[in-house]
Amino acid sequence: MRAGCDAASCTVVCNDDEIVLIAYCGRHRESAEFPTERSASCRRHERESDPLLAACAKVAAASAQAAPDFAADIPKLNFVANCRATSESKAVQESCMGDEERARDRLAREWGRFSPANQSQCTQLSSMKGFQSYVELLTCLQIAQDVKTLPPDITRQ
Repeated sequence: MRAGCDAASCTVVCNDDEIVLIAYCGRHRESAEFPTERSASCRRHERESDPLLAACAKVAAASAQAAPDFAADIPKLNFVANCRATSESKAVQESCMGDEERARDRLAREWGRFSPANQSQCTQLSSMKGFQSYVELLTCLQIAQDVKTLPPDITRQ
């Protein structure tokens, strides 16, 4: 999606059955803000932020109905198939399983500290069929949280 930015507005909103995957503002690709998992906006509503570019992805109807209650528990991911596909070596598969179980345990302890919008967005990305991974989910959530602490001018360097 592409949206023009002016003094009044600099926002894109995906359809009801979509989430924002990535968004940035202007030719310097300044990071956008994500007020919800379905929208993105630029901090500044100025010509320098024009255009706002965003990529939306459809959420499968079955996945949306089977989405977990985030307040109650972390999502249930089937990482076993992922680990089995990594290698024919039993040791590599077991190492992968151990990594996934440790990431799941850490998420169980830390889930509440991540924003609901980040939980939803990262869960959608980490729940794709054939690529389900708690390690990826935890990494996505940590990056989303770390981005908030970056200096505002970091993208201009």
